[in-house]
Amino acid sequence: MQAMAQRLTRAGLPIEEFPQSSPRLSQSAQNLFDLIESQSIALYPNDKMRLAISRCVAQESSRGWKISKDKQSHHIDVVIALMMSAQACIAGQGESNFITDWSRWIDDHDETKQTKAQAESDANFRWRLNNYFNAIGIPYHWR
Repeated sequence: MQAMAQRLTRAGLPIEEFPQSSPRLSQSAQNLFDLIESQSIALYPNDKMRLAISRCVAQESSRGWKISKDKQSHHIDVVIALMMSAQACIAGQGESNFITDWSRWIDDHDETKQTKAQAESDANFRWRLNNYFNAIGIPYHWR
């Protein structure tokens, strides 16, 4: 994980660590619960995600709520990732993390070349996203 974070940082992407401390996980679990309860979150319908969610249990402790799995053999990583990303979205409301300045990846600052490079980059991203979703069994096509 650290190697991937270092590569993304070197590429100029904003990376922020998510410490998995009890208070942080409890806050994230409560946030996800609130989003679901208030119907403020929309998820892509996917059988694998639905299965992972069905295998989660909420456990209350003196430190608050936490999400864990019913059986050790169950995989709920996708739910934990959802919980962490939902927390980051709520915490970062009003902030933009979208890259709008592509100049660090383009040697020539000619606007025509920048627009072409950005279009190629966007097309590459859409292609990779389609391949990722297809690989995990989600029928998805970027429009």
